[in-house]
Amino acid sequence: MGIMRTSTIIGWFALSLPAQVGQDPFAAVRQELAEAVAVEEQEHDLGKAEGMLRALLEKGTLSVQGKAYAALRLGLLLQRLGRGEEATGWLKQAEAGGIRAEELAKARGNGGQDPERLAALRDKARTLVREVLGQGQAAYSDPLWGIAHTQAAEQLLWIGAAAVPEVIAALDAESARFDRNNYGRAGATSGLAAFLWRVGGDEAAAFLTRCTEHADATFREAVAAAAFQAEHEQMLAVVHRFLRDPDPTGRVVSALLGTRSNQRGPETMLENRLPPDAIVEAALAGPVAGRPRLLIWARNYRELSSAMHERLLVFLREALRSTDPALGQEAQKTLFSPLVRRSVAGLEVVLAELPEVPSDKVVRYENRRDAFTDAEVRQLVPALLRCAERLGNARTPNARHEWLQAFCRLHGGHVFDVATVLRLVDLGYPLMDQLEGDVTPQNAVEVFARFDRVGDQPRLLATLQAVDLPPDLFPALRAKAEEVRQTGRWQASEWPMHWWADTLVCTGHVEAADWILAEWQRVPGDWPARSLVRLGRRNQDERVRAAMRTIVASLPIMTTSGGPAGSGGGGPNRSVSANRQRSDLMKALLRMSDVPALDLIQSDSPLEELAFVVQGKAEPGHRYTDDQVIALLRRVSSAGPRLAQQVKPDLIPDRVLCELGRLSIEGGDPVGQTWLKHITRRISDRAPESQGRAELVAFLDKLLASDSEALRRRALSSLGNDDVALCQPAIEARLNDSDSQCAAIAFTMLCATGIAHGDAWLQRGLKNQHAIVRARTIERLAMDLGEAAEKHVLPLAKDESMAVRLAAANYFGSIVSKAAVPDLIAMLRDAEGDVRQAAADALTKIRFFHEQQAHWDRVLKGLDASPASAAEKLLLQAKPGAPREQRLLALRSLGVLGRPEALPFLIEWSQDHDADIAAAARAATLQILQTGGAPAVK
Repeated sequence: MGIMRTSTIIGWFALSLPAQVGQDPFAAVRQELAEAVAVEEQEHDLGKAEGMLRALLEKGTLSVQGKAYAALRLGLLLQRLGRGEEATGWLKQAEAGGIRAEELAKARGNGGQDPERLAALRDKARTLVREVLGQGQAAYSDPLWGIAHTQAAEQLLWIGAAAVPEVIAALDAESARFDRNNYGRAGATSGLAAFLWRVGGDEAAAFLTRCTEHADATFREAVAAAAFQAEHEQMLAVVHRFLRDPDPTGRVVSALLGTRSNQRGPETMLENRLPPDAIVEAALAGPVAGRPRLLIWARNYRELSSAMHERLLVFLREALRSTDPALGQEAQKTLFSPLVRRSVAGLEVVLAELPEVPSDKVVRYENRRDAFTDAEVRQLVPALLRCAERLGNARTPNARHEWLQAFCRLHGGHVFDVATVLRLVDLGYPLMDQLEGDVTPQNAVEVFARFDRVGDQPRLLATLQAVDLPPDLFPALRAKAEEVRQTGRWQASEWPMHWWADTLVCTGHVEAADWILAEWQRVPGDWPARSLVRLGRRNQDERVRAAMRTIVASLPIMTTSGGPAGSGGGGPNRSVSANRQRSDLMKALLRMSDVPALDLIQSDSPLEELAFVVQGKAEPGHRYTDDQVIALLRRVSSAGPRLAQQVKPDLIPDRVLCELGRLSIEGGDPVGQTWLKHITRRISDRAPESQGRAELVAFLDKLLASDSEALRRRALSSLGNDDVALCQPAIEARLNDSDSQCAAIAFTMLCATGIAHGDAWLQRGLKNQHAIVRARTIERLAMDLGEAAEKHVLPLAKDESMAVRLAAANYFGSIVSKAAVPDLIAMLRDAEGDVRQAAADALTKIRFFHEQQAHWDRVLKGLDASPASAAEKLLLQAKPGAPREQRLLALRSLGVLGRPEALPFLIEWSQDHDADIAAAARAATLQILQTGGAPAVK
């Protein structure tokens, strides 16, 4: 199909070639542009031809005449494409390149066509127009909306401007006999009009402008329906004239804005392409009967300028009061559209008109919360209150009330002031929750005065609970609570009391505690705890604290198993609640430094209670004295060790920390070491002359001097090496402790830190009453001093303690004491086997030492007579270079000595050049071999 169509066009085009060849002034340079010309004139691809012409001009290979001709063709092509401004520049460039004035004028007048070709094009256009008018039905698709024959549409578009006069003539004739009921002719009219809208140009624009004044609205409608195909600014200007069509039905404007290509979609509609302000402007200036269409269009929400939006709102107000039912109905629908809700002015219109709108016509308010600023919402408050007043009581709401309520909920929040919210509440709107955060002691009485007017009274109470209420509001609150009880609305559960209790305590009135206790007697439970805690923050009167203690005493201490302490179980949910409520009450009492509350803390109480009291320096703290805290610790001493991982030691006062350490060590708990570390660290951090440091050191001294041997032992064991210097006098005093273990621990610590060292400490330790100390003195100090300690240790060889004698024997062996030999020999008969073995080992060491010492003394003096030493010396005397007689004597002596290690040397020397030396070496070798390495026997 496409090939046949192309062939037809080429064949038709060829008819005009002979005339062109003879008269074409550009025949000489057409060959330079042959490919681009073929694409334009035969393939009709104007876009591709434009690109090829531009490429040739940019490449710079054309002749001067060819360049001018290319500029001419590009200018003409752009004219056909409706890009007149661009075309003018290229035509000027063609003129500057040598195109003659008459040729340029011809080009500007007829698109570069010679008369003969132009006549041929118009003939062809006339034929195509008749074909379109004769179509049996219309086709509303590309390329020209309304023309059924695609080939005819394409050929008309290719002919372009040359076909415009023929199309105009046909439409003029059609306008006189236009029949809207004839589907084909109506489509043909729109199709030919589409051609004019698409091609454009002055002639087409002038004709379409005349069409706006045509008397037949149906003809104007057919022409306007194809206007969406307009692409040039010149043609869009004509579209704006059609917007003001006078037809009272508005069908021309509807066709103009709402028609679109079925293939290219809604984006082709002029409704989506024209400036919204222009459409509204034209509609407002047009016939009244067409204005409902404007409202239908407008409420689909198009972006209008602020000024035009204000004009539309004025029109909307007028439309709402119109006597035209159709316009009034559309106005009511538009009133609740996003277009109106987009501005404060629009909402003011809605608020002003809402009371007059039938309830069934109201559309529920929906909008983004951030659509308006707080300042804009405040600007709407006067109009909103006027609307609410006109709507009347909202306790039986209709759609209008619901619209207003939805607006207030979405935008009111913390924007509305208290007076605004209370006025709306008075009118029946359930907006009391919007007061949250805005109730103050100054307006609380006024807010509570609305109690009987609101439906959600618990919400009102919750709103009041967010602030400290004035004490003089208490009587009114209590009276209202009793009134509620009398009405029968008081249920046999804790929750109503809870609501009232939480509100009453916000006044800080002391009688709130009495009221709560009275209600608690009726409905026991842990519900009063939270209310009393809050009351205690404002009022710490004894009546308040007594009420808190009463509730605490009623709540059992719950274990992790879910039951009371000492029981096997219970309800886990109840235990969690009870523990939490008890804990909150206890913390409140302890913050008040309530002394009786200390008696409520037991050994199995939650650690956080005890931890709070112990940490006297915490914030918020308490005012208990150290004596009160220490008395508590002594009473619940078994709970003390568990605190080690629960508290911050830096927050514990000195005396309390010392007591924790004492109680923990006294109870045999290893955590006591942790407490002592905190104490000694605190001593180290303080200046030596500070009073606090002296008191802590005095505590440690007293602890180490306790009457309890077990306590003294644990206290010493709990100290680290870094702590010994802090308590040195007290630790030294333990060397004479009646308990040998205490003395031993003390001595070990003094040695380990380097305090106990030297001769004086040696003598002091060896004279200690405890054998274990004497033994450790030998092991730690005598060993370090070596022989210097010998004379002090010798008397202990006969010590009554086996451990001491054993240590002495080991010491004597370590220093190979010759003076201790008699005592060691005596120890060989000791009753204890370990002592005998140690003595024997020491004697062995001493004998070996002295034998080795004598041997090496001889070696060092050169008097070593051992066979190995003698053989080595004889070899040195027999080596080559020594005197001949000495060598002979040494060789004979080696044979007599008989040491086989001399053989390698003797064999080598048996080859000596001196025959006597060689014979002596051979004789010595044979002598050694015959004896097997044993010394010769005479």
